[in-house]
Amino acid sequence: MVRFFTLSPISLVDMEQDPTSPEEDTTLRTRSGYLVIDAVRSFKIALEQSGATSAGKSLHYTADLICSGCFELWQKLLWEYALDHVGIASPRIFWFLRRRFSDLDTAWAKLPAEQFYKTVEYQKAVGETLLVLRSCPRRPALKMPKVAPECHNDEWVRGATAAAPASAAVGRVYRPSHDLPILRRVGDEFAKAIADGGTEKAFFWMKWLFEEDAKLKKEHGGSLTTLDRGPAQWNSKQRNSVGFFISALILELYKDLAARTGLRMHEEVQAILQLFQYPDKRLTGKRRIDLLCLAIQICCEVPRWKVLAAPALVKDPVALERAVSHSESFFREVLAFDAPVGDIQKEAKKGATGKAQKGPKQLSKKQLKQMSLEEHLAFNDAAIEKFMAGKF
Repeated sequence: MVRFFTLSPISLVDMEQDPTSPEEDTTLRTRSGYLVIDAVRSFKIALEQSGATSAGKSLHYTADLICSGCFELWQKLLWEYALDHVGIASPRIFWFLRRRFSDLDTAWAKLPAEQFYKTVEYQKAVGETLLVLRSCPRRPALKMPKVAPECHNDEWVRGATAAAPASAAVGRVYRPSHDLPILRRVGDEFAKAIADGGTEKAFFWMKWLFEEDAKLKKEHGGSLTTLDRGPAQWNSKQRNSVGFFISALILELYKDLAARTGLRMHEEVQAILQLFQYPDKRLTGKRRIDLLCLAIQICCEVPRWKVLAAPALVKDPVALERAVSHSESFFREVLAFDAPVGDIQKEAKKGATGKAQKGPKQLSKKQLKQMSLEEHLAFNDAAIEKFMAGKF
């Protein structure tokens, strides 16, 4: 049976203030009283760890961050975790997150923030989203290969693109009136790499196209394509990005693979490519390229799987339902404290950058004066660890 704990937040009002302190503590803190940066980093650490203790901590920090006004940042952190640690191991999660975030965004836009926080339906939806993501198998993201500068020389390109046969999928995407001829030749190499299951080679040609397009814009003010393949939500200069050519080509290659092999990941591939195509401030340019990499991996690797479909997300619905039922108590404890004051979101973004850090951060002399709060929080963590280990 999975057990969850509740961290008891410390209210700053209850802390004894030093009468000799010359200035008031103006450090931004979350609703539960954590330093904002530490709360974000602690959430990232708990998310990457396994076990019931880490699941409880991640639920607690989820409730704290969301109720402190960091709802969009929380979503961004979940996208980053899914791309960095899950990826091809569970492609279904990207379809699930896209649909779930869309539902939550609709509710967030309609309701006042405090009402959204207090609605049990959305508390459980948030908890379920987190726990489903945590239950996914993990596989580190593949690194993008390097493209040497000489690979952009005309002579090298002619030699490297001479062997690939003409691809029917490229022919359906390529437009001679808008696209440079090199786009067709490299597109054929890209298609051949995917047909051969060469993930790294497909990554190479995708990166080559992005670099070549950037090189043309910088040196000549042109681009590999002038066709607006991107949706209207992008501005006129962005709609003809070579990334939309790559996205359209991946979709056509997937259709051919599905017809030939019986590949059944239609919803997953569609969701991943739509995440790339439509602007979302929670997905940076780098993360959008990560999505293309994931779609390429599906086309290259899944045809060799024993079952040509995405694994199920939830293997034990009863256990998940039982775990999700704890979400309400986590939110209730956090909501017992007043909403934070200050630009919490700006401060939280500092903690979202970089990798999660292990171990405590060394405090400066000035920060040592605030140790009473941190000591209480550390005591809570130690007590929970003992409880989960059965030492009480």
